[in-house]
Amino acid sequence: MRRLPLLLAVLLILAACTDTSGTTTTESVGVPSTSEDGSATTVASAPAGTTTTIDPELAETLAQVEALIPVTEDLRGLQFLEPPSIVVVTDEELEQRVRDLYEEELEPDEIARDQAVYRLLGIIDEDVDLAELLVDVYGGSVGGYYDLDDKELVVKASPDGLTVNERVIVVHELNHALTDQHFASGDVSQTLIDEERYDEFSAYSAIVEGDSTRVESEYIQLLSSDEIGELIAEYDDLDSSAFDSAPHFIQEFLVAPYLDGFEFLVDLDGTNATADAAYDAPPVSTEQVIDPDKYREGDEPVDVVIEGAVPEGYENGEESTWGATALRALLGASVDPGRLADAVDGWGGDRYRILFDGTNAALELHWVGDEASDLPEFVDAFERYLGDAVDGDDAWHVVTDGETVVVLVADEPALADEILAGLADFGPWEQSAGS
Repeated sequence: MRRLPLLLAVLLILAACTDTSGTTTTESVGVPSTSEDGSATTVASAPAGTTTTIDPELAETLAQVEALIPVTEDLRGLQFLEPPSIVVVTDEELEQRVRDLYEEELEPDEIARDQAVYRLLGIIDEDVDLAELLVDVYGGSVGGYYDLDDKELVVKASPDGLTVNERVIVVHELNHALTDQHFASGDVSQTLIDEERYDEFSAYSAIVEGDSTRVESEYIQLLSSDEIGELIAEYDDLDSSAFDSAPHFIQEFLVAPYLDGFEFLVDLDGTNATADAAYDAPPVSTEQVIDPDKYREGDEPVDVVIEGAVPEGYENGEESTWGATALRALLGASVDPGRLADAVDGWGGDRYRILFDGTNAALELHWVGDEASDLPEFVDAFERYLGDAVDGDDAWHVVTDGETVVVLVADEPALADEILAGLADFGPWEQSAGS
């Protein structure tokens, strides 16, 4: 059963706690000022000995955010090495900033490739624009975020004082800034992304977000019963329409770092010391996050290699590890919970590549299980999903050599045939329910 702290992890997603990769900080504390024409703006704090005209409403919000700094430090058992940068903005500016952040990250070539794959796998319909969908999900109902590039905590102005929910969000984001100063979580995350170690990045993100969710849950325990009631009421009033209408894959993948990371750290014992140790020796796969016993035992993923040549006319647009979390997010859209759990539990390692020619795409996933007995469960789950999700004009195959399973989905049947021709030792697993 999900307790309130876990429910609030979902709330944070809906309230756009948008940085899942760790945070960095600066020495100054940002303060709002009033420009010559009287409009509200935000600037970095003035050097010692100077003065700045501050909009009273924005200044009050800033003071409340600053008051939560020692609270966060006490809960986390760490002190800021230097003050975090804080910027207070209007509702409209906050939402626009979040949208701008995601639009800047959405490279046209990558979006075109991902959109083709999402459509191929039945994650989105043909008429859905993936870029617009992601911006809508991330950009709506924002409550505050920590900007990795600008190194500042951006908070929505609250003329009547920060609501309980807004205070919870601030504590969550302040913890990102605090732990980044001590563990360089932003640098670690960026390195994993740059090296395309995406499943490791997801596992590390679970530590980053799980830790902040853990700290916010401890903050919630300090609230009065009236404040808890206000928090629940705020949660009920949130506009979650963009998130609710998003595909299951996107919903699951967004929530996973918060919920899985929280549960992972609590399973280890939920203390600050254990969280510190997890930053120093993070899980190397999302499988270790989902199953902490595998983290304790040092059960690392099997190294899987794709050796086939890239077909003529196509590029290897992306190659990495799909991982247990992504597998759960994909198959969970149509596979029943029992079969899904069996397939995810049996994950031993994988490697995928996305082939793309600018229009057409193919996904080639090579998977191995922890044991030979895991193979039929995985084959069964994937055949059920693909049979339900993939368009009839596209080609899909699930083949095995008895140890490795290859899942192949392609827009062009001829491309699928060419790839299959290079898998001479692979064929259907005849005992699978979906064959």
